[in-house]
Amino acid sequence: MDTAFMRRLGPWVAVLAWIFGILLVLMLVVHAHFGEALSGFFNSAFGGRNLAYLMATLSRTTLIVGMALSSMFSFRAGLFNIG
Repeated sequence: MDTAFMRRLGPWVAVLAWIFGILLVLMLVVHAHFGEALSGFFNSAFGGRNLAYLMATLSRTTLIVGMALSSMFSFRAGLFNIG
């Protein structure tokens, strides 16, 4: 594989590993079964009748992503006072 691609992929893999590790520690603290917890997460985030939970998840995610993008663009343009 291309080394430039691997250098770009490295931070993403590290972030996903941290997220997975934190979730694993939290599940160990509350003595949750990994399969049941993962199944509950996917059912509550993407399940429901006529994908109602998926639409709720996407509507909440859209607001957070929009705010993050607006902050990113303003910082990238050098406008540090965004509020």
